[in-house]
Amino acid sequence: HALTGYWLGVDTTSPKMQRYKPIIQYPCIAPHYDYTPGVLAAEPTMAWNPSSFIGMGIIPPNLIREFYSEMHRTLSDAHIDGVKVDAQAAITMLGAGLGGGPQITRAYVHAMEQSAKEFLSGNVISCMC
Repeated sequence: HALTGYWLGVDTTSPKMQRYKPIIQYPCIAPHYDYTPGVLAAEPTMAWNPSSFIGMGIIPPNLIREFYSEMHRTLSDAHIDGVKVDAQAAITMLGAGLGGGPQITRAYVHAMEQSAKEFLSGNVISCMC
């Protein structure tokens, strides 16, 4: 799974997701927020990435552990014993108003690792960081 749940995040309109209070966040690049110098130079595709136009549905950091716990518990109940976590770099640009990129990244990675440790014996392959 992607670090944000799915590659463009979670569905903020889904009734089942409402307990996690999902929000739409946009990458910290123009025109959404003050431009972060160097982002488009390092990753020019962000200028036309779908998240730049429609945003990404994310779960606030204070609720992300509950989200991962439900996902990983469900996988464990289905006898899945590990996960490959993709799209980890995306969260770094979605921290505006949530403590910033490092803060939200730390919260997501820590919550994912703790949940995987609890439900999947810590079996995680980190990919596409």
